[in-house]
Amino acid sequence: MLAVDVQNLLMAYSAVIVAFIAGIHWGVFLFRQCSLNLFLHSNIVALLSWLSLLSTLLWGVVILLFCFLYLLWIDTVLVRQQLLEPWFYRLRVRASALALLSLVSYAVIAL
Repeated sequence: MLAVDVQNLLMAYSAVIVAFIAGIHWGVFLFRQCSLNLFLHSNIVALLSWLSLLSTLLWGVVILLFCFLYLLWIDTVLVRQQLLEPWFYRLRVRASALALLSLVSYAVIAL
């Protein structure tokens, strides 16, 4: 029987999603002119997300919440500069809300 560790699964999946979004920002940095140094920001956030996997549940969730919110703030800046499509931004807001709700809900239940 395969035992599934929900906590590790949720944290790892969240870290992968953060890294994926940071990769999108890196791509924007490579192909468009923007006022933010997305190369630096995206790499720091991706590394922070992986650091969350080495932390306790509480600190890991706090780090991931920060990462999701920070990336969403970057998306807000990029959409205002017309470097991201509005439909993508709307998708990101919804997906981020779902991710934040999932992380907070699990942390509340587990702690």
